Parts: sequence; C-alpha cells; structure tokens
Amino acid sequence: VFPSGSILRFTPPSSAGALDITLPAHKDGIVYHIYQSADYDTAVCNVSSADGNDWQGNIDAATGAGDTAAASDDKVIFGSGSLAGDKISIISWAKKWFVFESYSVVTTNGVLFG
Repeated sequence: VFPSGSILRFTPPSSAGALDITLPAHKDGIVYHIYQSADYDTAVCNVSSADGNDWQGNIDAATGAGDTAAASDDKVIFGSGSLAGDKISIISWAKKWFVFESYSVVTTNGVLFG
C-alpha cells in the first residue's frame, strides 16, 4: 500500500493482459495521483476499488465532455486511446473515491469510468 499523497506512474503493458491497480480499503483523506507515463501499447490499465461500486466525479477530456461516474462503475479505465500524461487524482471520502482532478487526451477510449 502506498502512503497517501503518492504519485503512481504506470506504463501500459506491451503484452496481452491488463495492468490492474487495486486501491486500498477506504480511509477518509487518502489521496493518490495516478499518471500514465507512456502511450497505450496493447493492454488497458484499470484502477479498481477494493470496496466495489463507489466512484464519484468527472474525467475531463481535451476532445469533449469526458465521462461522469455512474452508480455501477467499479473502476477507471485507461483505454486504447490513452496517451502519456493522462491522469486522475482521487481522494477517499465517505466510502467513495472522488476524482477531483483529471485529464484525458481523448473522449473515445481515453480515460473513462467502467
């Protein structure tokens, strides 16, 4: 488990199979900044909550409206359109993960809730 405030940088895998980041159980005030450090290669990257469907907020995209969390969402996906520099910053509060800062280069297959 990384300490609150950690900057997590990941490189998308160059082989089959997704890279999965599972967040720890909720504790109010935990903050993480998650950055993609290289362009999409061949597999998506997922940021999942250990506690289920508990995402809130919006993901901003340079090409459009981005994405808004729905009640059924249990992860954030860095998809096949994602590029180096795409990111989310999240905080745990009241048993939810809130995206409070984000950036996706594209709307389609970029960084999205799933």
